[in-house]
Amino acid sequence: MGFSGLRFSALIGAVASARSMTPMASIAAARLLGYRTPGRLVVLDHPLFKFGALAMGVGELFGDKMKSAPDRTVFLGLLALVMSAGIAGAALAPGVGSRPVP
Repeated sequence: MGFSGLRFSALIGAVASARSMTPMASIAAARLLGYRTPGRLVVLDHPLFKFGALAMGVGELFGDKMKSAPDRTVFLGLLALVMSAGIAGAALAPGVGSRPVP
């Protein structure tokens, strides 16, 4: 598995470096539209997660425009970025047994 197998994981990680909830909201929207992701994360099929991720993604876009929005370099903001990138990357990464490793 070269870079071509991980390109979507790398791209969603790049998005997660700018917005913490957008990757999760985009994956939740794709799952609601019936698209499947290569990663098998059970949480992605739970309706509470899907609608919660969409709501948090929209809330983040509006919340960042407020003057009272916290800085992105605070610990909890960085933790959210890392966790979001990890979960979204795992959802888009091909499974270990899906292709032979060259």
